[in-house]
Amino acid sequence: MDAVATNQSAELIRKIYGTVTNSSDWEAVLADIADTFSSAASFVCARQTASGVPSELLSHGVNRLYFERYRDHYHRHDILLDALAHKPTNRLFSNQSLCEDQTYLASPIYNELCRPQDFRYIIIGTLADSFSDVSINVGLIRDQNGKEFSESETRSASAIMPHISRSLELAYQLKNNGKNGHDTCGVLDYLEEGVVICSAGGKTRYQNRVFNQMSLETHLFRSDGGGQLIFRNHGNNRIFKQLVEDVMSPVTGSFHSPYSDTACVVDGKQRYLIKIRPWIEDHTSLWGTQSEPEYLLFIREAGSKRVPTARTIAALHPLTRSESEISHYLCRGMAPDEIARVRGVSASTVRQQIKTIMRKLDCHKQGELVAYLLTNTLM
Repeated sequence: MDAVATNQSAELIRKIYGTVTNSSDWEAVLADIADTFSSAASFVCARQTASGVPSELLSHGVNRLYFERYRDHYHRHDILLDALAHKPTNRLFSNQSLCEDQTYLASPIYNELCRPQDFRYIIIGTLADSFSDVSINVGLIRDQNGKEFSESETRSASAIMPHISRSLELAYQLKNNGKNGHDTCGVLDYLEEGVVICSAGGKTRYQNRVFNQMSLETHLFRSDGGGQLIFRNHGNNRIFKQLVEDVMSPVTGSFHSPYSDTACVVDGKQRYLIKIRPWIEDHTSLWGTQSEPEYLLFIREAGSKRVPTARTIAALHPLTRSESEISHYLCRGMAPDEIARVRGVSASTVRQQIKTIMRKLDCHKQGELVAYLLTNTLM
């Protein structure tokens, strides 16, 4: 990634985080995203379930009538969304990678909805979030005069997905806490989990009140005298550094897979869940305002009595959306027959999917699988 592209990416990411306290900026941000990736339209769409009726739309280049027609009828025939259910979250996928192009061109959703709007090529993905009860899709669209999205373009666009996810999460938490304002650090101070903002090199820029209290009451961290964030336990520190490397790769232009941003660390017998999120901060220098890549560390005590949502399971484990939903039901204590009734499929299908889940997570019994999910998802 060249210097110009890096600066453009930094500016775009800064604008995305600006929506945390100024949600009205989303239309302009989506216009910038579309322009950055040479697209005719861009959108963020929320649904109550992964394949459910769309409930909200933020967009640039998508008119309201198009959305209403999609919401009222065509979402039931969205072959791209059906294929997306089996793909990893926080990544974008082209329509060509989700289904055969001829199949897509012959589908009602293309011929009756997209084609009249001159929409031809699309990349779409699902955010990996656990902060709300909705499923959120992000997409970019090119018209008939455009070219299909290349693999490198799709990869570059995927790099902004974690930023969109985190900005929506921060805005959601801010709204739930009933706070308003334009100071991002002020927003973080109201969160009920520890938060630290660090430079790409690991130097702390900010610590919220919960983190300060946690630092005093635990033996998780140690000081090196230079302001570096360091875990006292070598194993914890190794896990932390690997997460930072994974999460910072999209910001620095070295996106790679697999991508991990959540892990568990320990302090004696107490376990803590840590999450790393990319961040962009503006700093004033002799050359004016410079945007620099940073990251946020979120840390809280691990719970043990809550049931993980399907979205949380999908974000932390290599499971499809369907497998994650079944895992959620298992954690709620439901039997395969009950899950089959809820999902509208046969019990044999559910049992086969449970076997697949156990194979993926290296578990040999259903009870072992549930214990693993509760331990390694809620920590």
